[in-house]
Amino acid sequence: MIALKDIEIVSCTELTCLWEEGVNILNLACVEKIKVKECEALDSLPGEIMMLLRLEELSIAQCPAFRMFPRGKLPTTLKVLQIWGCEKLESLPEGILMNNGNAYEVSQLEALNIVSCPCLKSFPSGQLSNSFKRLYIENCKQLESPPQRMLQYCTELKGISIDGGDMKSLCLEDMRGPTFLSIDTCDGLESFSLSISNLKDLFISDCRNLKSLPSKMHDLTSLNGLYISNCPRIKCISDSGLPPNLTWLHIYECIGIESIPGGGLFPNLIDLQIFDCQGIESIPDHGFPPNLRSLTIDCKNLKKPMQEWGLSRITSLLSLEIYWICPDLDVLPTSLTRLVVGKVENMKSIARGLLQNLNSLQDLTIKDCPKLQSLPKEGLPPSLQKLCIMNCPNLQSLPKEGLPSLLEKLKIKDCPLLKRRCLEKKGDYWPLIAHIPCIEVQDFFLGL
Repeated sequence: MIALKDIEIVSCTELTCLWEEGVNILNLACVEKIKVKECEALDSLPGEIMMLLRLEELSIAQCPAFRMFPRGKLPTTLKVLQIWGCEKLESLPEGILMNNGNAYEVSQLEALNIVSCPCLKSFPSGQLSNSFKRLYIENCKQLESPPQRMLQYCTELKGISIDGGDMKSLCLEDMRGPTFLSIDTCDGLESFSLSISNLKDLFISDCRNLKSLPSKMHDLTSLNGLYISNCPRIKCISDSGLPPNLTWLHIYECIGIESIPGGGLFPNLIDLQIFDCQGIESIPDHGFPPNLRSLTIDCKNLKKPMQEWGLSRITSLLSLEIYWICPDLDVLPTSLTRLVVGKVENMKSIARGLLQNLNSLQDLTIKDCPKLQSLPKEGLPPSLQKLCIMNCPNLQSLPKEGLPSLLEKLKIKDCPLLKRRCLEKKGDYWPLIAHIPCIEVQDFFLGL
């Protein structure tokens, strides 16, 4: 028993305690991990757990009766604490935080995960240690936001994830870390403030009552990436200015946003994706950021014609995805290696010569174009290596000039008329495509 390092107890429905009172704790002196799962009657941990001076990981999961940790401090050796599905738990153990900088209370805790604890309301007072790295909170409806002091001195903090909850505000200011922050499904959240000098990636999703981004976003000079999804009350993402060093910006399903951020605001932006933002009707007067390498625009109500987008000036653009709008001649930069055209409801054919100048194009996808009947008669760029055609039910022909000799993959899906003509050894197009190493026609797959 003295050499025992791991204790794992699963589905012991009548278990009420981990060990009997009076047990010789020396027999457990080497224990490093304790995991307890699906023990319905367990309501607390024994006080002797504080004497396990090698304990590094403690996990209590799906124990609905569990309501309290022992009074006093948990072992200072503890690095990972996970609490999941403890419906009656109302408070966290005090021993995970330090108070008043007492040198004898220094904790080594590095990760705290709290999931589905609906009665948990607040964090204990004090601060986490400098070595703390990750905080994850999910589906804890009553839990208040972490106190600012609790995280302020966590110089090694890498990530904070908050998923679900009714907190109305969140204050994370005067902090060095984390480098990663995710806020997801916080329906009560109306505003939050940020001042995190080392923050690199910020994700905000499904916060239905969030009205705006933090006012000091422009001060987050280390921020590289910003992702915003399904936040319908946000109307503008650049009122207060965004960080100058932002390299990627993704906006999904934000129906309240009415404009795309202007090019002058993001000189370092290389990846811009805007999906399903129906409130956007125009692009910035100064066009898109000048150094983009990847651009995706899926805005059904965007009215400004592509000739006025200024895409030809973005000589670094490699990947372009464009939806709802049919590209015109002389609007696509010749630097493109990847092009996706989709959801163009009235497009019957692709403009003659549209693709001919794309001498670097390697990957072409055309999808969700219900009226499309034909591909360019003059053929496709000779550099093309991958061609994907999906959900174009009226498309029935390939280019008369055939397909490029460098083509390595052909995928045809939900194109019934074209599918018949490309079937192995049966379709009249088979001799034209048989040489392609990888062919995928609906449910038929051929790899040479």
